[in-house]
Amino acid sequence: GRGAAPRVRAEGSRSCGGVLRDPPGKIFNSDGPQKDCVWTIKVKPHFHVVLAIPPLNLSCGKEYVELLDGPPGSEIIGKICGGISLVFRSSSNIATIKYLRTSGQRASPFHIYYYADPEAFLLLQHEYLDIVLNAIQQDLLVNLF
Repeated sequence: GRGAAPRVRAEGSRSCGGVLRDPPGKIFNSDGPQKDCVWTIKVKPHFHVVLAIPPLNLSCGKEYVELLDGPPGSEIIGKICGGISLVFRSSSNIATIKYLRTSGQRASPFHIYYYADPEAFLLLQHEYLDIVLNAIQQDLLVNLF
């Protein structure tokens, strides 16, 4: 039931970026002066990083979030500033999230959830997506595994 779902640790609420190793969790970007933030999420070998991204409300053209499939410097999967809920699964046990903005733009707050996903698990199962999207709506994470 709802009472069994743990509240999420808000990683990065005081710091801009860092290496996160303890899923599940939540990356939180405040509306402070930070300009470029890089969060690298590392999970155990033979697991993948799953990012659940609620709709962002950033000032497109002035600030955006980049998703990288691997450590910093890896291929950029996409740049996001708004839109619908997204779920991304890395091809390895590392994923990177970057937040970038122009100097004149104040940082907009946002949050992104991260999970560890076993290699044998198929993310595209509808039940799993429903759980993730439901967790976003309720602003809490269930312990999926």
